[in-house]
Amino acid sequence: GGDVLDAIRAKLSDPSYQVKTAAIDAIKQIAPAELDNKAEELFKDPAFQVRIAILESSSETAIQTTLLKAAFQDTAWQVRACAIELAAQTGTGPCVEMLVNAFLTAEGRLKADLFAALQKATGKDIGFSPKLWKEWWEIFNNRFEPLKQRRIDNPLLPISETSAFCGIPILSRNIIFVFDLSGSMRSETQKNGPVKIDAAREEMSKVIKSFTKEIKFN
Repeated sequence: GGDVLDAIRAKLSDPSYQVKTAAIDAIKQIAPAELDNKAEELFKDPAFQVRIAILESSSETAIQTTLLKAAFQDTAWQVRACAIELAAQTGTGPCVEMLVNAFLTAEGRLKADLFAALQKATGKDIGFSPKLWKEWWEIFNNRFEPLKQRRIDNPLLPISETSAFCGIPILSRNIIFVFDLSGSMRSETQKNGPVKIDAAREEMSKVIKSFTKEIKFN
């Protein structure tokens, strides 16, 4: 009833982000339109967890687009990652434009997220070059139509575009290598092949040599 909703509304001012996010989830179930009306105000909360909760809870298209624009500029990478995922799921022209523009300046893990998001939202495989995506969008933005069915797989990042350890792309500029030194690492990778630990050391040596000067590692 109204008393219950009033009690939940009061929790939106609670100092705990856990309480605020729980209140947002509850209001979304009871009165989603009310949540949309308060979305822009709530998105100013200093806790990134609250900003993510309100971003994921917005249901009205215009409000979600407004919040996404702010989220792509957010100081917290977690909020930007959420925005990338939601933009890919929505897949409208404005969302694709946000993804393309963010891809131009992205670094690290989020750059890979944007690459996957663009492919899922557009169905295109233009490559890992932000410039090519921008050129494509400038030509086709007026003719773009959201996909009726989006990709559900996770597009692979071209390894040639980045350093890779055993085929796994390295996207961050801050790397920590952790080696397993248990007894199993003393066995051969295959019959008459190199010992596992030696193969790992050789692979690490290769990848370190491929690092640019901006990358830091232990």
